[in-house]
Amino acid sequence: MVAVGEGAGELKYEVQLTLAANAANGRAQGAPEQVAGRTALVVRDARCSFYLDVDEELGLPESSRGLVSPLVEFGVHGGGTPGVDLCGAGRSYLESTAALWSDPPLAGEGRSSPELALATLDPCVPASALLDSPGARIDKPLGTNTCVVEVGRGGGRPQRIEVSFLIGGDPVGNRPDSAEVVTMGGRDVVKEKLATGCRNEFAWQSGLPLVDESSELVLRYLQLQTVQVESLTCPGLDESTEKVLAAMGEEPPPAKRVATAPVVLGAHPVPPDAAAVGAPFDPCALGWAAFPEQVRHPRDVVPTLRLPDEGFATSCVYTNHNEGKGSGLFTTEVFWAAPDGFALSGTAPDRTTKVQVAGREAHRVTMSPREGTACAVLVRLERGVGGVQVRQGRFDVDVCQVATTVAEAVVRAAA
Repeated sequence: MVAVGEGAGELKYEVQLTLAANAANGRAQGAPEQVAGRTALVVRDARCSFYLDVDEELGLPESSRGLVSPLVEFGVHGGGTPGVDLCGAGRSYLESTAALWSDPPLAGEGRSSPELALATLDPCVPASALLDSPGARIDKPLGTNTCVVEVGRGGGRPQRIEVSFLIGGDPVGNRPDSAEVVTMGGRDVVKEKLATGCRNEFAWQSGLPLVDESSELVLRYLQLQTVQVESLTCPGLDESTEKVLAAMGEEPPPAKRVATAPVVLGAHPVPPDAAAVGAPFDPCALGWAAFPEQVRHPRDVVPTLRLPDEGFATSCVYTNHNEGKGSGLFTTEVFWAAPDGFALSGTAPDRTTKVQVAGREAHRVTMSPREGTACAVLVRLERGVGGVQVRQGRFDVDVCQVATTVAEAVVRAAA
């Protein structure tokens, strides 16, 4: 809680700074604004919420962007009518902390105190202990902190179990009257029956809580790192919780809490690179030099290998939407399809124009969501099909010309 403006001793305003998982809905409701040199999607209601675009700084792969977003919220503590411009206060805060958003402290780097052990771990690692039953599988993750596992139950519908890493109140001290405390794996586990399903939760942290205990007010809201195992069906949940506990083991010492890899949500399959699929060119190796100068990233950021779909064998994504050129985004996907993986004849005829790109047969496809903001160029190579798909609302360019320029580079690279 922070004081904002004159008279703040009588009325305090509240700022919440969180990493919002599954932030796509909140971001979709926001209007883009330039704040502190970067794009923020701003939602104005009872609070003023700023969803920040720091995907590149966080190292998030393209498949995860939009799922996770830093969220800064300004509101009145305890409700009431604000006496200041909450959005103005939010903008002032972000401008004064602009340097932090260009180089945010990541979990495990030793720049945050206390360090959060669970923030450096993937919840799908302990959740994988539940994969010992036939047909069990890891489903799509929910944000950065929850892994969903489907476990078969005697031929019926699989049980969906969510394993979540959280920061919250002490599960034992804050348990409702209807919950019970049992011992599993040497830890106190709070078992709670919900309106739909059951939940088991235990504190992972040992030692001090995450907040200063110097004030009585804060003492009422001690925050701990906790692990939650939850399901819409109760049978078997205790057994699953014990497996998760056994897989987590003991809390690692601080010296071992080092995150060296980019954040990847859950146990996704590894995207295949060009060498793995025998592609005639490497979509990630084209580099920003293949793009028209006005859309090139000034820091030449490394593109992101992603899981391909729609018959393509390998795919790489280039993004440049942090440079203050406008309020929209810029994303280009470059991909390759094997000869039997994608047919040019399958493109939508009402949106397709046959063209030549670097002397080769190609299709230019105009795309939704809005006229002039998305375009794809697909070109027949000596082997297979190369493609470039551009979505953007940031630069004053012909989006199809950008796609064509990159497609010409694809033809040269594949020759």
